[in-house]
Amino acid sequence: MYLAHERAYRSLYTRIAQAIRDGSYARGDVYELRAPPPGFTSFISELASWSIYPVYLGLLLTYAVAALTGWLAVLTAVAKQG
Repeated sequence: MYLAHERAYRSLYTRIAQAIRDGSYARGDVYELRAPPPGFTSFISELASWSIYPVYLGLLLTYAVAALTGWLAVLTAVAKQG
């Protein structure tokens, strides 16, 4: 969701910068501080971002290694005791 918000604010910045360059920036535009809220489609499209893959692939790989080596069972048994 963070990436979707970041993209919306970058789009807002680009729109305002373009309006300033074109000379169409009005006084009423001064208070335009909010980017439009990201919708579901922008959230889904951000899942394909290159910055998501290292984090979640690393987590999946760690989980797979823990499950295959038996550490997952050990950790869950310890968590149930404590």
